[in-house]
Amino acid sequence: MRCYYHVIYLIILMKLLDSHHHLWNLQVLDYIWLKQIGKPKPFGDPTPIQKDYVKKDFLSDVANTNKIKLAGSVHIQVDSALADPVSETSWLSKFVPAGIPSAIVGYVDLTKEDAEDVLKRHLTYPKFRGVRQIIGKLEKRPDLSFTNENLLLNKSWQKNFALLEKHNLSFDLQLYPEQMNESAEFLSDFPDSSRYRPRRLSLRSKRFRTSHLEKEPNQPGSTPKPSHQTLWFWNV
Repeated sequence: MRCYYHVIYLIILMKLLDSHHHLWNLQVLDYIWLKQIGKPKPFGDPTPIQKDYVKKDFLSDVANTNKIKLAGSVHIQVDSALADPVSETSWLSKFVPAGIPSAIVGYVDLTKEDAEDVLKRHLTYPKFRGVRQIIGKLEKRPDLSFTNENLLLNKSWQKNFALLEKHNLSFDLQLYPEQMNESAEFLSDFPDSSRYRPRRLSLRSKRFRTSHLEKEPNQPGSTPKPSHQTLWFWNV
């Protein structure tokens, strides 16, 4: 019994690092999807979150748990349609002295010729650590797709992906389980693949992690699709 209470005590005092969260201020940056009130997104109805969510809101939510001592956090890019993705990193960097976020994962369009220039601008901010460009796509469900092409087959994207290793940056890979075999084959060309380690329903390393593992919903009358977990174990 003493051991049981000892474990509970340690859990209560445990400091956690939130490795994936978002902040946004609609008056500071021109977020496109956050201002398209009620327009459906692949993840559903965004209306409840289409309002400011700033640092004080995040810290308030953490404080309300009463059981989490926040050691730090990683902010993940919010909108790939920002005219200048570095503007988000710039805004977030104003909070860095206070420790939240502790690190920043920003957006770079790796299909573009200026991808390295954008990376270098991000890198002028010390807490910039990596890139997220969502590749989640289902051929028969454009309504659930985050991109209109298979980025893994885009030659420019493939070439610029190597820039992440050059600049010692991570990549957040957001995809559907059906894409995991193809993604694993592509990522096998990168030597840091041996450093991947578990994180939630994801992998995380200094270079790569999956983010928001999605699953296409079952259609009425159709054969149920395998669960996230089943597909995960099949494809990792």
